[in-house]
Formats: sequence, structure tokens, C-alpha cells
Amino acid sequence: MMQLFTTVFLGICLGLSAQTYNYEIDKTDFENHIYYLASDDLQGRKPGTTGDSLSAAFIRDKFREAGLELLGENGFQFFEVTTGIILREDNLLAIGDDSFKAEEDYIPYNISANASLKADVIFVGYGFSIRDDTLQWDDYQSVDVQGKWVLVLRSDPDLDNPKSVFAESSSDWYKVMNAAYHGAAGVLLVNTVDYDKEDEIKKLRPENGVSPAKVPVIQIKRELADKILSSTNNTIEKLEKKFDAERAPFSFNTNCLVNAHTELELFKEKTTNVTGFLKGTSDTDDCLIFGAHYDHLGLGGGSSKTPDTVAVHYGADDNASGIAMFIELAQKASREKPERNLLFIAFGAEEMGLLGSKYYVNNPLKDLAEAKIMFNFDMVGRLNENNAVTVNGTGTAKETDSLLTLSLDSNSFKFIRSTRRSGISCRH
Repeated sequence: MMQLFTTVFLGICLGLSAQTYNYEIDKTDFENHIYYLASDDLQGRKPGTTGDSLSAAFIRDKFREAGLELLGENGFQFFEVTTGIILREDNLLAIGDDSFKAEEDYIPYNISANASLKADVIFVGYGFSIRDDTLQWDDYQSVDVQGKWVLVLRSDPDLDNPKSVFAESSSDWYKVMNAAYHGAAGVLLVNTVDYDKEDEIKKLRPENGVSPAKVPVIQIKRELADKILSSTNNTIEKLEKKFDAERAPFSFNTNCLVNAHTELELFKEKTTNVTGFLKGTSDTDDCLIFGAHYDHLGLGGGSSKTPDTVAVHYGADDNASGIAMFIELAQKASREKPERNLLFIAFGAEEMGLLGSKYYVNNPLKDLAEAKIMFNFDMVGRLNENNAVTVNGTGTAKETDSLLTLSLDSNSFKFIRSTRRSGISCRH
């Protein structure tokens, strides 16, 4: 595998001629990188932790050893991520003289603004504004929501269809942003029965990678939503059945005044991208980018079904393996003096929502116009008996197929193309 990847990437990407080079990557070094990054000492490399900082320093030091120019602040490009969120004591939701309990009847949403609002509530169905060739559905067309609360159903009326025309408009984030766009001053979200029969209150978790709302956003229980709807002789369940049967917008004023205050406290931590640059031997400004993320899930939490445990998510495959290959390629490229400029970026906080790569694109340390192609390493596996290598993202540049086919003609492994945009890996 080591020779395979070095041949593919150094042979294609570095612009080397037909000269003979030693492409072997040291297996022991490769394994040692993984053993360190996936060790108990680094505790799963969660962004903002000591293990995260040690990982970044390890990669930066490997770049320095290879003779790469360290960009940013001595190789680091710092940015903040939200690692915790708690409910403050002064949250409020009341209808007339009746007050309701936070975390039992309602909860401010993780993207909610901290704000107060006393206003009428307008029911706007699923909160869609869809206008395309297959569907015309605008829940805001017949109502004025300016300065008011909107009551919005979560999910969509075609929940079990993976190819639903509503899919792109069904996320909570989309509905909140759409409500604010139409002038709503606050959003009340409620589960449909089909979406969540038990009607659970969503737990507060950090929401990275999406824009925070500029208005208060609250999830309420169906029982509370039915109180808001009571003067109209509607319930959430009755309205859900109406949408299922008629598949058409239905919005109205609930004639109910809601007074609420939301107050969340966010905890932020600093993490970083690690960047190293290798100047090529030619005069061109063209640059090839190599990327891999080094963060993982830390202790429990994340995708774990037991978030209260202290078990380490080691992340040896995802993505200590990609970082190990990435480091070895940087060291090898430095020795072989490529013609092209090479930029190596180890991204932080990718498991939180591709935050490191997004931050770099918005704050590039090298002119993005000079970048000709990027190769991403994520979960570099082992070749099986079929010697099959999957190269993802081959449809993202018109030259990719011809470049890869030319390089792979002389090799014995099988080449599998995929247009998915997620890098290059072995199938195993």
C-alpha cells in the first residue's frame, strides 16, 4: 500500500520526470504516526482539548523536520469552535398567566439567539418556501409574520421517502432561516407525530458549521403547541393529517400571544489548522494541495450511543491513517524536490461539520487561484486480495480521469472511479 500511494501521488502530482526515485515509505514510521495519534495520551483528539493541541504540534513538528515552510502562526491557523452549551436560569415561556417549564415543556434551540419576544403566533405549517419545476409550496404566501412568532412543524409530509421533493427544505436550520427571511421575530418548532411519536425535547448540543439564528428559536412539546392552537379548534395531529391528505399549504393566525425569553451560554475553545508549504523547483505559482483532518470525537459523545462514558474514540482509521500517509508524503516530497509548489493542510474540527476546511477557504494562507487540484486523505485502508483502489471525486475536474488513467496504466491494481467528493482510499 505504501508504495502504491507514493507512486500515485508523487508520480502524478509532483510533476516528476522519468527519472528513477526511491518511492518506498518507511512502514515503521507510518505505523508510529498512527500509534501516537490514536494513543490514550491524546484522548480521541477532540477539538479544543489537550490531545487536539498535541496532535497539531506533532504534525507541525513533522512539517518542520521535512523542511516545509510553516505558514500562519508558526504553522498554526487558529479558529474557535463551540464545544459546550448550557441553559441559563432566566429562560421564560408564558401564555397569559400560565408559565411553562424549560426542559420539560420547551427548550431554546441550540442555534437560538438570546432575546425576548412577546407577540402573536402565526402557524405556518412546515415553513416551506419552495418554487421549482416539480413543486410550488409557500407557507408564507397568505400570512403576515412580520414581528411575530411563527409555529413550524419539524420534518416534512413525505418523511419516509428518501427522494422526497421536500428533503432540501426540511431541516430545522432551513426553516429558521426562512422564517427570519420573511420577517418573523421568533420561531417555535414542534414535532409531528410521524416524526417523533414520543415527542422528545431535543437535547442542547453545540451546533457548529451552521449560522446562528438572529431570532429566538424554541422547540415546544405538542401539548403546548395544542394550547396555542386551542382557539382555532386545531391540534398538531389534526393538522399533520390534513397536510398528509391535501399536500398543500395551510397557514393562519392562532390568536394566541406568547411571551418568551431565551438565554443560552456557549463555551468556545480554540483549535487550529496546521499548514506547511513546499516551494517547487519551477517558477510557476501553480500549487497542489494535500489535505487530511486530524481531529476525532474525543471521549464518549459524538456518534457514541453512550455519551456519559469515558471511553476513548481512538480514531486510528478516521483519520490517524490519513494523517500518517499525509506526513510521509510531505517528507518524501521534500526529499525529491518536486517541480510544483505543494501546500499541506491538516484540518482541525472536521468531524464537527468540516469547520477547519471551511475556515481555510474563507481565510486562505495562499492564493486559492493558484491551486490547481486538491487531494484529500481520509481513512487510508489496506488493499485486499482484489488490489482495488477507489479514487473519489473523479468527476470534479475535467482532467482527473485522463491524469489518473495515464498514471495507473503501468500498475497491477484495479482502479475504481467514484464521483463522490471525499478523497482517495483503498477499498477493504
